[in-house]
Amino acid sequence: MKIAFFGSKDDEFIDQLAKKYNFEIVQKNPNAVVCIKGDGTILFAEGMLPGIPKLTIRNKNHIGNKCIYDIEEIDEVFSKFMQKKYTIKKHSKIQCVFKNHKINALNEIQLHNIITTKALRFSILARENNKILFEEKNIIGDGCIFSTPFGSSGYFTSVGGKKFEKGLGVGLNNPFNRNEKAFYFNEKVVFEFSLDRGSAYLLYDNNPKTSIIKENEKVVLSRSDEYFNEIHVE
Repeated sequence: MKIAFFGSKDDEFIDQLAKKYNFEIVQKNPNAVVCIKGDGTILFAEGMLPGIPKLTIRNKNHIGNKCIYDIEEIDEVFSKFMQKKYTIKKHSKIQCVFKNHKINALNEIQLHNIITTKALRFSILARENNKILFEEKNIIGDGCIFSTPFGSSGYFTSVGGKKFEKGLGVGLNNPFNRNEKAFYFNEKVVFEFSLDRGSAYLLYDNNPKTSIIKENEKVVLSRSDEYFNEIHVE
């Protein structure tokens, strides 16, 4: 079986695993991806090899709330995996379209003010088919977060949101004079984010690449056609 490894820097450890379980270690076109570290490794690996099934293992020196297994379980996990005693759990992702460029994210897509001492003014529209479900204009704040269920227990909660299991969530980041900061929608909703004043970063997951959104520009967001495929051994 062709396996790609992400996270672990212990080459000797990886080589021993490969020999023990007859893995062929590759960088392109693997059958599965093994993430050994923490949650950031999962996001990085999914960004590099989207859609390829991933086995997530928490290293003892890292915090990984999204990692399914601990490093101490690795022999048992690999044994069952090689015996094909596993299932695949699919997690929804979110897609953003900006200037004809598509971005798919596992956790969230974020719009954030560039100058931290100056708030943004922006509008959000949520539509299902031709029906408007939500429309807020002239929101003042540091930006907003469009979150998946997978990412809802992360940064989304720090701006006032709550963990959710289905659909998509929108969290307002440090909004001015607003009590309600988080909103929840089904996965069929399409969002439009319009920047009314200022300039903002377009950020996604833990990717260091950023785009800049300028005044009067729009971003369209919706559930992605891609899925994060997570391996669960029996």
